[in-house]
Amino acid sequence: MGDSIRIPAVDFLHHILPPLHPRIDTAKIVSVLKQGGKGSRNAITSKGRWRGFAQEPATNNRHRSRTFERLQDVVQAISKATGLKEVRTTVAFQNNYNGGLGLCHRERNFETLPDAYLLLRSTLGHGVKWMDIAVSGEYETGLSTSDDREEHEVVVHFFASFLYATHEQLGWDPTMSVSTDGLEDSQYDITVRSETGEKTVYRTLNLLSYLGSEKICDGGTRVWKVVRLKHGEMAGDPVILKDCWVDGDAPREGCIFHEIRGMDLPEQIQNPLVDALLTVECYGDVVIGGDDSDAPLDHTIRLRTGSAQENPPGCDLTAIQILSHCRFKVHHRIVFKEVCQPIHNLTSFQDRFKVLGEACIALKALHHSGWVHRDISSGNILVDSTGCAKLGDLEYAKRVDDESAPEFRVGTRKFMAVEVDSQKYGFRPLPDPPSKPTESDSSVDMDAFDHISSSKSDFTVPPPPKRPPREPEVPFRYNPLHDFESLWWLVTYFVFKMEGIYDSQITSLPNRPLDLLQKQRRCAHMLSYSRMERDQTINHYWYPTFEDGIRSLDSSVKPFGMVLLKWRHKIVGAYSQAEEDPKAIPIVSLVLRDLYDEFARDLLAMSNRLAGKTILTQQPNIPIPAVAQASDSKKRKRDARVDEKDEGPPAFTAKLGKKAKTRHTRLVVSHDGPAARTRSRTKGTTR
Repeated sequence: MGDSIRIPAVDFLHHILPPLHPRIDTAKIVSVLKQGGKGSRNAITSKGRWRGFAQEPATNNRHRSRTFERLQDVVQAISKATGLKEVRTTVAFQNNYNGGLGLCHRERNFETLPDAYLLLRSTLGHGVKWMDIAVSGEYETGLSTSDDREEHEVVVHFFASFLYATHEQLGWDPTMSVSTDGLEDSQYDITVRSETGEKTVYRTLNLLSYLGSEKICDGGTRVWKVVRLKHGEMAGDPVILKDCWVDGDAPREGCIFHEIRGMDLPEQIQNPLVDALLTVECYGDVVIGGDDSDAPLDHTIRLRTGSAQENPPGCDLTAIQILSHCRFKVHHRIVFKEVCQPIHNLTSFQDRFKVLGEACIALKALHHSGWVHRDISSGNILVDSTGCAKLGDLEYAKRVDDESAPEFRVGTRKFMAVEVDSQKYGFRPLPDPPSKPTESDSSVDMDAFDHISSSKSDFTVPPPPKRPPREPEVPFRYNPLHDFESLWWLVTYFVFKMEGIYDSQITSLPNRPLDLLQKQRRCAHMLSYSRMERDQTINHYWYPTFEDGIRSLDSSVKPFGMVLLKWRHKIVGAYSQAEEDPKAIPIVSLVLRDLYDEFARDLLAMSNRLAGKTILTQQPNIPIPAVAQASDSKKRKRDARVDEKDEGPPAFTAKLGKKAKTRHTRLVVSHDGPAARTRSRTKGTTR
């Protein structure tokens, strides 16, 4: 089941499902179903079985779609037994015998389609669309240990809660509506309710990002380019709307932007900081119902797992592990005036390093204002229409001295500081070794050996020395040096993407030794996805892995790698200096004081070195040479944009042998100079 959790049915019914209609009594409905009515047989037989299920489904040899087809009759009987004749049901139960062409999708097959679903009644007769399905279901046998003959009320409660639920209770958002407006692709009208209660409607132009929105447990963030609506007509310049789920007890991103902008800072800090921040047009939580009394309620289950010896009844270990890390989420929207793109969307490496240099100066200003970003990544360093760097996604930003909430791991793992990933300091000085024993302590009383053979010996082993009291552990706190390290990881990520730098005027590109190319790609992969390799790169910097990766770079890229080595040494030195006192929380303002400007100068120098150059990179979704990528042909390919986030990496499972087959690997030529051309090169890979 993966990360799915199992909880008692009663908790699922009362905390997860929509509330029952106030006039529904499940016990009374079960009684009616057992008695039957005029001209109809009882839905629950005298043997306690649902009519149509005289035989256990697990022992039925028919296809599961035919085994469970009578479930539709059960749902209809439950609806009739409620006695709510004047109340129309919101959804209708339908079996999906063969998948149905209306549900087919180019990225799905019939095995992924639901066996049954609860469909909006208002859409019946107009074909079946995914957007009209309230609940989809799959028929399975043998998974339950309970006896359905003893749980009639559970079945009644389950279906009755959906049948009479409102659209909002079923998950439809009344603040978001479809508006095609004559366009080929559907667009949406989205209402943003500000903190003051003012409502503004925006119409989407195109979807810019939807990372994490397809997962059940994720931030569910979607970003659109939108235009404001006035009297139903689009007016004004395009802006950016971010729709996401945020921690309910955390400050809202718009509030953080306003607080930082409103700080009274010296001009040399204020100006670069304000220039690097986005301008918030409006923001607010999504409120369903219309007034403040409808504020979302926190139903998150809090578990005290520290002293728990056994799992709660009906709840497995997975449930405890997951729920202990659950945080109450709130639906939130924020609108920014600037239309930007993330740095990983830039095609020019020259522009990328220029923007990184500007971002370094922006971080300096942010840190000097007393704040840390906590999520520096390729998706959160933005570029506006003028090519200038912006710091985006301040959702997790906080004051350096804020100790009001416990620290927890945030950020994008491939760019996350190693200490943040482990949630502990890595450069504390080692404790002093035990003092050397004196001569008297180490001498042996030889007379004691005379009593060994004597039964009257009263020789006893002396008690062990008392252990000195343990020093209280200093709590781990995120500090500006962690942001600085994340920026270094981002620079490292882009440097290892460059597989060759050449003058744009050359007519042919030299062939590079395949073993070095394989080594570079493997190292780049491990630095992004292997926690052990990342830990060794920083905390155990004497390990040769990172240096070996630098040596594998093409000679034209190697100078950039030497800059990475230089700055890794400086970062490690800064950590060691900041963490000299094992009893104090590190103060990094002094150790970082001169590093920002120097790092920014190096990044801008790297950018200038790429002027008029042609950069070779590997095309996304092309297998790494000498590496077999574990995949399933039935599953869809990864979206190229997902590669920029912390998604699961392809596995390394095989090495290239003498009889290994080859296929074409396309190299992409990024053009930082005036010339533009591409070429393909054949590389050996395993299939």
